[in-house]
Amino acid sequence: MKLLLRQKKFCLLILFLAISNMSKAQTPGTTDAKNSMNSPSYKLEGNAQLTSNFVSRGLTQTNKDPGLQSAFWFNFGPQFRLGIWGSNVHYEGIDSHIWVRLNGDIKIDFSANANLVVKYSNNNYFPSNSRNGNTLGLHLDIYNVKVLYEMESNWEGTSTSSTHFAFQKTFDVFGSWKWDNQLGYSMLKVDTSQNYFDLRSFIGSSNGAFEYKAGATWTSSPSQFNGRGDLFAIFTIGVNF
Repeated sequence: MKLLLRQKKFCLLILFLAISNMSKAQTPGTTDAKNSMNSPSYKLEGNAQLTSNFVSRGLTQTNKDPGLQSAFWFNFGPQFRLGIWGSNVHYEGIDSHIWVRLNGDIKIDFSANANLVVKYSNNNYFPSNSRNGNTLGLHLDIYNVKVLYEMESNWEGTSTSSTHFAFQKTFDVFGSWKWDNQLGYSMLKVDTSQNYFDLRSFIGSSNGAFEYKAGATWTSSPSQFNGRGDLFAIFTIGVNF
């Protein structure tokens, strides 16, 4: 019941921010350039990546095996987009092999160096649906430092909620190379697991549409996850289209 109330409040916040931002975009007296920036682009974009181990918030989703993910986004303008994302998964004792996520983003620009993205994802697993749920999030970007806040309705198939906080920063190194770092903290409601930190650090570059990176992920209490939250070295190659 408490989770439903939190989600309703969150949805109201999404609606309020969206209406406020759209009303600003439609304020009379804007220039033609501004009007063109706020007009729908209807642009379709996507990406795909192959990774040696698909890890989310420090926990492997493929039982340490390789993962293949792909995403498609339809842009309705610079502020709003809808998309679909999918990946193979593998969990011990659970007959789920495919994870499909239906996504929606609303971006709100405060200034040239600050914006907020309100995110919603509907998570669907096949063939077993025991891990189905949804994710609500706020991603704040201030001078290229990201502050992430996300709520899960069904954390790791436990039918309990979780809250995840994270800080992310990307540094330019070695010319065209980028060093991406993220520190997160998950607050869990399930009695069988404790709150934990997760850390990910990757360095990578790109060549045209292709991207490649290598790094590692780690959790502060790997023993409670039976090997799913160990220190992992990961290699990834992807393409944008």
